[in-house]
Amino acid sequence: MLFQLMSNDLLFSRMILLVNSVFSGRKIVCLHLRRIIGIVLLSGVGASCSCLGMQVVNYRIPSTPIDQYENYTIEVLRLALEKTRASYGDYQLRPLPEGVNRLRAKKALASNEYSDLVIEDSYDGSESADVSYIEFPIDLGVLSYRVCFVNPDVAPVVAAAKTLEELKRYRILQGIHWADTKVLNANGFKTLEVFAYKSSFRMVASGRADLFCLGASQIMNEYLNNNTGLQLSINDSFYFYYKLPRFFFLSSRSKVLKRRIEQGLLLAYQDQSLQALWDKKFLTSLRFIQLDKRKKFALNNPLNSHLNPAYEQYFAPLPEITQAIDTSSKK
Repeated sequence: MLFQLMSNDLLFSRMILLVNSVFSGRKIVCLHLRRIIGIVLLSGVGASCSCLGMQVVNYRIPSTPIDQYENYTIEVLRLALEKTRASYGDYQLRPLPEGVNRLRAKKALASNEYSDLVIEDSYDGSESADVSYIEFPIDLGVLSYRVCFVNPDVAPVVAAAKTLEELKRYRILQGIHWADTKVLNANGFKTLEVFAYKSSFRMVASGRADLFCLGASQIMNEYLNNNTGLQLSINDSFYFYYKLPRFFFLSSRSKVLKRRIEQGLLLAYQDQSLQALWDKKFLTSLRFIQLDKRKKFALNNPLNSHLNPAYEQYFAPLPEITQAIDTSSKK
């Protein structure tokens, strides 16, 4: 990008000044260096060298290699950067050190410990002035639809529930510091937070919690990869729905990168390459869940009260999509 921001003449002048300051009094050396610089600039090598303008973008690696959703977010980030390569230049995705979890990454974001760090998370309205976010729901709202694993001992009565009040009798397991916990508590549900995500499946299967709710696109993958010896049970009678936008978050100092990613997301949405990636990652999971055959329980998300609702225009209509999937599979 350096060669894109200044003309060859200006760059040449600045390089000569640098040479003169370093080799003051050594006219022969300066003359040779000037000739070399001139040859480089005239040959056009400098103007086409994108390595000097490489934008390094840090990101958090998935908690596990099989985490379908987190792998999707990395692919979305790469897609947005690709869409803006012509206007912003080359980029390099650099993973954070192994073991940096989501909470650690969020703290690093506020302190700008890693420059141009991008992480994906739910909006909860508690972001500091040191953190900014792009108001585009990168998953098209798929995690707003919550389907639950259920304790086998209470599965029949949970399936028979007709109202939210009946469901409020049960303890809902959630990850530590999840925005969902705040949403559920605000709607009168009893929640239990657990730090170790993997232990959540054992807890609900053994009856230490009644429900463990995840995004509709996550259930199938987690069921297939965490069911060994547990006999996990998935409730098939209802789903919760609350608007849970997932955004890319950056340091407030990363203004250029933020603008680039935002433009890239809009370009990918407009040419439907983002939707194609979304289909590839999630349609099979949504077919497995069959939202259109479940009762919908809508909850209010008070965390969004100060958020511009413009992001909602990008939400995918999941029940209609799953119904279309079901219809096409029967043909």
